[in-house]
Amino acid sequence: MPRFLVLDEQGHELELESMPGRRLFAGEHPEPLLVRNIVRATGEERWLMVRSSPVVDPQSGRVQYAVNVFENITEVKRAQLAESFMAEASRVLASSMDYAETLRRVARLAVPRLADWCAVDVVNDRGEIELVAAHHADPTNWRRPANRPPPPPDTGRRERDRRGDPQRTRRIFTDIQPDALIAYATIRNTWSGCVRSAQLP
Repeated sequence: MPRFLVLDEQGHELELESMPGRRLFAGEHPEPLLVRNIVRATGEERWLMVRSSPVVDPQSGRVQYAVNVFENITEVKRAQLAESFMAEASRVLASSMDYAETLRRVARLAVPRLADWCAVDVVNDRGEIELVAAHHADPTNWRRPANRPPPPPDTGRRERDRRGDPQRTRRIFTDIQPDALIAYATIRNTWSGCVRSAQLP
């Protein structure tokens, strides 16, 4: 357990005694438990459905062993979270004509549902990339890189820029190491980035 941060669906940290296998030995009949498992060393995230079945001594009737099954439902859970977020974000986007306040509300909505932090950049009237919204799960931990590298090559985006077509891009990154965050920090036109990692710079 020390290798992992184990959370329930509401984001509360779970102790080993809360896991279904341990509860079997305590005489309980636990239901399957959905947990969010994060590898502390790497920040890798998995959503797991944990089920435990007892192996009982035929004479005493006491539980001797627990058979634990961990079903990886990460992709399904991420899809559910994304759909839920998009539905709520659509409601927020339609609720106000003040785009800056709306984007601030969207950033707050993303944290911590989808990410540890969220930043939204737009291109202002001077053609400069401007930060209009930022929200962090731990505000004391928020730092904005002062000198961000140019965006990665993207032929399709360059062509759209040359034609002058408006373009809006949404990117959600997962399992990113702190040292790699700056490499993902910018993109031209309107950009919203949400990042989840176990340790943020």
